Amino acid sequence: MPKTSKRSSGPAPGGVVYLRTVREARDMTQNQLGLIADVRQTVISKLETRHDYQPGFDIALRLARALKIPADCLRFGPDPAARVRVAKVPRRATADEVPA
Repeated sequence: MPKTSKRSSGPAPGGVVYLRTVREARDMTQNQLGLIADVRQTVISKLETRHDYQPGFDIALRLARALKIPADCLRFGPDPAARVRVAKVPRRATADEVPA
């Protein structure tokens, strides 16, 4: 029986995948993807974070080829299904916990 990965690295059949989600599943940085796809890192950053920034067909095709997924499955902007990343803020000590 072939090994299966628990972590999906591409879209399900007939599904869509967001740029950041598939890039991270491939363990690639924005710079690495940019070098492979010949797209600037700043453009990739905007494509991953902004709803109003959409690439031309040539850029979308280069990114899809670099990620080895069909271009019509690739979506841009923040992934609504992704968990929001929240920075951990240290808890402040109470007066009872501070040494005298």
